[in-house]
Amino acid sequence: KEDLPVVTSTPHSFSFTLKNMNYGVEPITKEDTKQTMGKSSQKDGVNVGVNVGVNEQRLLNLIAQNPSITAIRASEVLSISKRQVERLFSSLKNKGIIQRVGADKGGHWEIVTSVESN
Repeated sequence: KEDLPVVTSTPHSFSFTLKNMNYGVEPITKEDTKQTMGKSSQKDGVNVGVNVGVNEQRLLNLIAQNPSITAIRASEVLSISKRQVERLFSSLKNKGIIQRVGADKGGHWEIVTSVESN
């Protein structure tokens, strides 16, 4: 409930107070993505040999750094459209590599399968 906007009003005006959902979260930069491009975002576990493309690997790196990352933020960091990021999320979910835990707005991503990059 503390994440909800707070509305205050007077007879002649009103205002909204919104919580900064990124407060205390270290920002992900394009440089962070470039540094992790060659590194695997694999979790400990059995390598099942699932291949992913370059942008899918880059998105997995972002998820590993910030499981609460949004499609909009990922599109900014990866320099691709929000729609393309949504397709990447969908592809990774369909391959069983990631899963969404919790609500769309308040949940986070989990990497559930180790991968091999192309």
